[in-house]
Amino acid sequence: MEDLQGQQDKVIFSMQKQLANMDWSQIDRKATEKKMVDTELKRVQKATQQAARAALGDDRRQAYKGIRVTKYKRIMGGNVNILSPRKGGTYVVASDTARIRNRYRSERSKMMASYAGPSRSFVLRFIEGGTVVRTAGTKYSSKGGSGNRGAITAKSYMSTAQAEMSRAPENLMRQIGLIMDKQFES
Repeated sequence: MEDLQGQQDKVIFSMQKQLANMDWSQIDRKATEKKMVDTELKRVQKATQQAARAALGDDRRQAYKGIRVTKYKRIMGGNVNILSPRKGGTYVVASDTARIRNRYRSERSKMMASYAGPSRSFVLRFIEGGTVVRTAGTKYSSKGGSGNRGAITAKSYMSTAQAEMSRAPENLMRQIGLIMDKQFES
């Protein structure tokens, strides 16, 4: 927390230095505000990704990158979430690192082992919310047998995003206030 505040103060100091050397008639205020919102959203995204990395532990598929930023078009703002998929392609993991066995593997088994889904955030949803105790098969079924599959405890790393987003308006107002003060001085 203190490190983030120190970084924020460092950015504000460099911004004050740049503002002192600017010609105020050349500033595009709307573009400047948009850029400030973008940098603030990026900061929140990075903090949330760090919390997700800590919750996931060693994840060779880098699911933490599934935390996305959505910027609003009509108003100044945005959000950080794991629900909106990317507009690009889907994430597929090659199974070349899997243990080689001389037996048949169904397409369903291959799909289940590859983070199949619309995005990397598919896995993040389970880590965030957790699962109930799961068992395989049913008691009187001839399919699937039975077995305890355990439960995933909820990590609630998205609370980091909520806390950071609550601080974002204060940071933005402080930055915009600096510009306003400098414009009225000139």
